[in-house]
Amino acid sequence: MYCLLNIFFFDVCQREGVSNWERYSWSVFKSTSHMLCIGYGQFPPKSIIDLWVTYFSMCTGAMCFALFIGNATSLIQSMDASKRSYKEKVNSTLCSHLQLFMFES
Repeated sequence: MYCLLNIFFFDVCQREGVSNWERYSWSVFKSTSHMLCIGYGQFPPKSIIDLWVTYFSMCTGAMCFALFIGNATSLIQSMDASKRSYKEKVNSTLCSHLQLFMFES
């Protein structure tokens, strides 16, 4: 499956009459799909319009995934806020008592 995308990619980029913009578009698509670990083995985009639609859908999916992970992390952090504030108050009280003890001695 991987060979089909490589053959198609090199076929598009090595043909005569292909503009630099189209070569750049295919290069951006290929690098982004590799970076996001998305394989388009048997059914790669055939035209430049398909390519850009697929590219924007990959970027949109990556952003939605990042937002989901960020919100989930924020939710988990906020669930433990009261415990964290209690520990901060206890530590600040202990530190102030410890400092007073050290300066008095």
